[in-house]
Amino acid sequence: MMNRLFPRFNDYQQNYNGYSTNPMSSRRAVEERQRLSEMNRYSQWRQKKQLRRQQLEVQRQAEEEERRRQEQESQRQDEEEERRRQRLQRQSPAYTVVRGPDGRLYRVPVEQDRDDQASERRVASDLKRQRQSQPRYVRSSDGRMYEVRPRPTVDENEKENKVQKQPTTPVTKSFSDSVAKGNDRVKVEVSPQEKDDVTQVKISLRNDRKKDTTAANGSRRRRVTVIVEDVPESEIEDETKSIWRNRRPGPGESWMEPIAE
Repeated sequence: MMNRLFPRFNDYQQNYNGYSTNPMSSRRAVEERQRLSEMNRYSQWRQKKQLRRQQLEVQRQAEEEERRRQEQESQRQDEEEERRRQRLQRQSPAYTVVRGPDGRLYRVPVEQDRDDQASERRVASDLKRQRQSQPRYVRSSDGRMYEVRPRPTVDENEKENKVQKQPTTPVTKSFSDSVAKGNDRVKVEVSPQEKDDVTQVKISLRNDRKKDTTAANGSRRRRVTVIVEDVPESEIEDETKSIWRNRRPGPGESWMEPIAE
C-alpha cells in the first residue's frame, strides 16, 4: 500500500538504514566518506607536525641552556683559577729588611699596592656584569619565544670602593718611619717581640712621583716674555750727541720746575 502511494518510499527507507540501491547516492556517500577520511588524516598530520615542531623547539632550548651553562661554568672556573692565583700571591709576600729607629733590623713583608687591588676588583666586577648581561629566552603564554635582557645594575663593589676606606688598627707598641728610597716612600709599622731580634712588620709602598712632579712644576719660575724692537741708528746717535746725556744735578740744584698756575 505504501509502495503504491509513495513509489520512492523504499529508496528513502533504504537510505535511512545506510544502504541505497541508487548508484549515484552510493557514489556520493563513498566520496563523502573518503573526504572525511582525508580530512581526518590531514588533521592528524598537522597535529603530528605541530607536536614535532614543539619537540624540536624544546630540544633547541635545552641545547641552548646546556651551552650557556657550560660557558658560565668555564667562566666560573677561570675566575676561581684567577682568585686562587691571587690568593697564593698574597699568602707568599715579598720581604725586605728595614733598620728601625732603635737600630735593630726588621723583616718587613711588602703589601700589595691598593691600585692593584682596585684593578683586580674592577676586573671581577666586569666579569660579573658581563655574565649578568647575557640574554635569556622565555616562552610566553602565546607559545612564542622572546629574548629577555636584564636591566643594567650598578655594581656593589664600585659603590664600596667610592665610600669605604680601609681602617688602620693601632698596636700597643709601634712606631712609624719614612724612609726615602729613590722616588718611593716607605711607611713602616712595627710590633716588636721580646724574644726575637727580627720582627715581622707591615710595610706599604706608595709611589709619590706625581706629588714630586707637581711640587717641581709649582716651584718653577714663570717665564716673562720681553719684546725687543729694532731702533734705527739715527735715534741712537741723537741720544748720544745730546748735551743732556749722563747729566746729573749738582749740589743744591734741582731740575724740577714749578708748575705754572
